Amino acid sequence: MIEFILQVWLLALEPTPAEVTDFAAVTRLPEAVAREHLLWSAAAAYVYDVPVDDLRGLADHESAWNHRVVTREPGHRVSCGIMTPVPKRRCTEQELTIRGGWMAGAAHYREWYEVCRGSRWCAIIAYAGGLRSVRQCARTGRVLSHAGHNVCDLPTDVRRRARRLHAAIISG
Repeated sequence: MIEFILQVWLLALEPTPAEVTDFAAVTRLPEAVAREHLLWSAAAAYVYDVPVDDLRGLADHESAWNHRVVTREPGHRVSCGIMTPVPKRRCTEQELTIRGGWMAGAAHYREWYEVCRGSRWCAIIAYAGGLRSVRQCARTGRVLSHAGHNVCDLPTDVRRRARRLHAAIISG
């Protein structure tokens, strides 16, 4: 019975063929992979009650839609999957799947979303650099990541990416 309910729920989230085609074009993903990303990003946003546009914008920034990405982090750690949440010693196979990556990323974003009391600006910065980065961005407007980017610019970048992706989806 649970399996049936899950299938019906996923069917309700199923993107239209036009949405898939347009999303695939803007992300340069094969249509089958684009469909999976649209479906599981929507499911993760629903399960964790966070804005799907934030998740998609973060994923575009973090991994450029490579759900198998493993990003080296300071301290001999790595970030894993489509949204590269929480650095750790090694990735699990589940984190490197489309579904697993979206769920792990959305769960991590939800934690920051709650800490930040629904402030998307705060949650996006905290997702990338923790509360210390949020406080420093509020104070100085400049926090350099280990890659040399200003973390304080991330909310603007994520929103820009999300608008571009959203426009592609609704044009379908």
